[in-house]
Amino acid sequence: MLTEPDEFNLVKKLAEFNEVILRAKNELAPHFISRYLFELSTLTNAYYAHVKILKSEENIKNARILLLHKTLETLKKGMDLIGMPFLERM
Repeated sequence: MLTEPDEFNLVKKLAEFNEVILRAKNELAPHFISRYLFELSTLTNAYYAHVKILKSEENIKNARILLLHKTLETLKKGMDLIGMPFLERM
């Protein structure tokens, strides 16, 4: 259903989250989480800029919104783990 390269990149990055957390824990290196969050944010920005989300067919639109929701959850969890507040708006 989701076939855009930016979607694949975002899903792939989301799948790395648990591995990054374990690596940061095992190596006592929280900067791994910070770098991951920066990379995830960069991919999300590219995805949002290149892919039409709300103007897609209904089932594709729903899948894309779900992908962005999962991304938001992951960003919030990561920010919480490194002790930074998550800004809902800037």
